[in-house]
Amino acid sequence: MKMMTRLRRCGALGLASALACGALACGAADRVHEGEHVTLIIDPAVETCGDMLGHMDRFVATLADYLRVPLAGERFTFVWYSEERFAAEAPCGDNWWGECERGGEILSTVAPLDSMLAYMLLARVGSPPPFFAEGALVAFTPDLDSFLGGLPGDGDVQDLLAYGKGGATLAGAFTRFLIDRHGRDAYLAFYAGVRARASLPEIEAAHAEHFGESLTETSVAFDAGRRRCPERKFELKLLECSAPRIAWDGDSLLLRRSLACGEDDVVGYPSSSPFNDYALSLSTLEVTTAGPFEIRFTADEPASLVFAGCGGCEDETAILLSAGREPVRQWLPVGRYYLKLVGNVKAAPSVALRIERVDVP
Repeated sequence: MKMMTRLRRCGALGLASALACGALACGAADRVHEGEHVTLIIDPAVETCGDMLGHMDRFVATLADYLRVPLAGERFTFVWYSEERFAAEAPCGDNWWGECERGGEILSTVAPLDSMLAYMLLARVGSPPPFFAEGALVAFTPDLDSFLGGLPGDGDVQDLLAYGKGGATLAGAFTRFLIDRHGRDAYLAFYAGVRARASLPEIEAAHAEHFGESLTETSVAFDAGRRRCPERKFELKLLECSAPRIAWDGDSLLLRRSLACGEDDVVGYPSSSPFNDYALSLSTLEVTTAGPFEIRFTADEPASLVFAGCGGCEDETAILLSAGREPVRQWLPVGRYYLKLVGNVKAAPSVALRIERVDVP
C-alpha cells in the first residue's frame, strides 16, 4: 500500500518523532506517517486499508482552498487509537463517541474522520454561533457512508438561532443556501465576523451587513425553495467532485477494477461492526453531450455504486445500484458526475461498470 511505504516507528524517529507525537504518549510500536498536511499516528492494534493519509491530505487541501485558508506552515496531527487504548489513555474525558480534539490534535477510534479535519480548518476561519458552525460541518464534510441523507425538516431557523443549538441538517442546508444566494466571499466574511455567543439581534445585524437583506427575508426564500432538498444534494461535494477524472469517449465506458486495499485510490473504513466495514473509491466523469444512457453494475462480491451529479439542489441525477440489480436508464444532462464505488473491506470485490448511450430513455 502506498501509505505503508512511509511507515516509520516512533522509537526510531528521535526528536522528529517526539514532535510529531506532541503532548500525547507515542508508544514504541506506533506507526507515524508524514503527509503533506497531516501527521497520522496509528495504534499498532488498528487495522488499516488503502491510502488513508492521502485521503486526509486531499481533503485538507481541497477544503482549505475553498475556505481560503493558507496552509503554509500548518500541520494537522491525527492520532488513530484502538477502542481499548482510547478508553484507557486518550485525554478525552467520558467521551463515548470515541473522538475529541485536544491541544490542536485529533484523537479518534475511527479514520479518516473528515468532519474533525473540517472542524480544525473552519476554526481558522472563525468561531460563529453553533447553528452556523454545525451547518458548515454538514455542508463541507462528505457523507461517504450514506446515499441521500436527511431532509432539512420543519425547524425554524430563527428559533434555532435564538436557542443556540439543534437542527444540524437544517443548518447544513441553510449554509449551502447562503453560499448559493450570496456567494462564497460574503458567506466566509459573515462566518468570520459573527462571534460564537452573539445574540439573535447581533446575528441579524451581521447577516444584514454581509448579505444585504434581513435574516427574515433569507429564511422566507429558504423555506420557499430548499426545504425538500436532501443532504446528498446540498452538500458541497468538494472531495467527491474533485476526484480523478475517468477518460472516456462520451458514448461508452467499460470500467473493471478491484476495491482491494492495495489499490492506490481505495480508502478503507475497517470497523468493529461488520455493517460499517467498507472500502470505497471516488472518481468523476464528464458528460459533454446530454442524452439517455444505460448504467449497469456488477461485482463478484456485494458492492454498490453511487452515480450522482455535482450540482446542488437543482440536480436530479442520483443513482444507487447494488451489484446484480437490473441496469437503469437515465437521461444525463451535460456536466460533471461523481462515482462512488463501495464494497466490503475484507471481501475486496472486483467490480465492473458499463455506461452506454442508448437510443431511448
